[in-house]
Amino acid sequence: MPDEQFLKEIDKFVEEFLITYKQNLNKKKDEKVVHDALWGTNSIKPHEVAIIDTPLIQRLRQIKQTGFTFLVFPSAIHTRFEHTLGVIFQSQKLLSALLQREGSVDLLAGKIDQIRAAALLHDCGHGPMSHTSEEIYKCLPDMQKLIGKGEEHEEGNPHEILSYYIVTNKKFKEYFNELMVIYEKSIDLEDAASMIIGRCEKPEDKYITDVLNGPFDADKLDYLFRDGHFSGIPLKVDLDRLWYSARIETVPCSGKKIRMLVVSTNGITPLEQILFSKMVLFTSVYQHHKVRTCDCMMKAVYRYCIDNKREIDGRTLENSTDFLWITDDTFFAEAQKLDKKDPLHIMIHNILYRRLLKRALIISKPTVDKKDEEFFSYTNLKKFQTDIYNKDHELRSLATEIWEIAGKPCSLYDVWVDLPKLPPTGTADDTYVRTGTQDNPDFEKLSDIFKVDDWAEDYTEHKWRGHVFCPNDNNIRKKISNASVEVFKNKFGIEFKSSAQTLCKI
Repeated sequence: MPDEQFLKEIDKFVEEFLITYKQNLNKKKDEKVVHDALWGTNSIKPHEVAIIDTPLIQRLRQIKQTGFTFLVFPSAIHTRFEHTLGVIFQSQKLLSALLQREGSVDLLAGKIDQIRAAALLHDCGHGPMSHTSEEIYKCLPDMQKLIGKGEEHEEGNPHEILSYYIVTNKKFKEYFNELMVIYEKSIDLEDAASMIIGRCEKPEDKYITDVLNGPFDADKLDYLFRDGHFSGIPLKVDLDRLWYSARIETVPCSGKKIRMLVVSTNGITPLEQILFSKMVLFTSVYQHHKVRTCDCMMKAVYRYCIDNKREIDGRTLENSTDFLWITDDTFFAEAQKLDKKDPLHIMIHNILYRRLLKRALIISKPTVDKKDEEFFSYTNLKKFQTDIYNKDHELRSLATEIWEIAGKPCSLYDVWVDLPKLPPTGTADDTYVRTGTQDNPDFEKLSDIFKVDDWAEDYTEHKWRGHVFCPNDNNIRKKISNASVEVFKNKFGIEFKSSAQTLCKI
């Protein structure tokens, strides 16, 4: 359960970014037509325009969709705002396809505006650089009380949790209900909020949540196409075939009958394309070593602020809610307020002007010396990597040990061990394919038809990379690199091939 201070901070945020803009209710908005680079021309309904025009949603223009990716892929400067509109458009595309199916009109009656509202609000809780800051605040105590083991939202996505509590905030509800009266709409805000975190209280209504938070949801389809397009990596998903095969069915599942979105057998190929596209984006873009370097450098800024009681845009960064007030713009602008010799100024400008840390060690299956067929040591490392989702302090301890053995040749803020999480593939177990006929339906899990776990494991085993980063000084890099080899051997029993160091170009 959230603590009282967390809820108070959400309340302050909603007051600032929504309630102070109540003049938005004084004049009814008109429908707007939006021309999107990916999805073409689409319309936004008047009540949606009223919400989009608030600072709550407009602030998403100042948050890049893919964090620091733009420093590696120059055209990847698209924002959470563009993505938000794209998710609305893709939700409508899927709904339009479903409405062509027999019986779906009644099932979706009165739900379309709710689904579009959830799409509009699903990312309102993002902080600076999107998932980069999320890696930081997911570990903070107030967020761990929500997503930690045994908590209400265990292992939930932190930005979705923040979005959920913004949307369910009392002041937000009052504003929203007033808006619905003006525009003569009826939308269940609680259900829309539940869609954002993938929660569905009624098994017969899961298909509604699936549109936004499911195996082939609108959120996923927009970011796959948008991130691939603006990164310059074209990805292919046959959307026409996917829409044609999508349908609402009642599926026997774990002793219950759950009404959910499924595909017919001719939709298997686009589902495979979705999984493959996700793998490509994770390994080629999101986890590119220079992108991960930038992520670590932002963590260094956070760590420096905590250790030295410094603030970013007046925020102490001690709570997850602090990150709601900061955007990419205000993060970088902080450096301009400071003297050029101030360490915080230097750390932020090192990111902005791409003076990046360099690799001292590459940790991967090809660079680890394989001593036996069971490959025990590398398995131990991968288990450690899997177990540290909410334990970044363990990686920090590892970096500190390396730094000390190396003789403390630089600032500790400039030494980082990065073991990024593997691309998620769990949705294959939740995705059902209708293999029978309309009159005699039968269903199989996608994971039983396409062994996605085996395929993903093989793919990521050869694509996944962990790294040790340090300053771009050859003497320092040699010391950190040799210390890293020693620490990984002592902790995990891993011995590296020479390529683990030579590929770093030390």
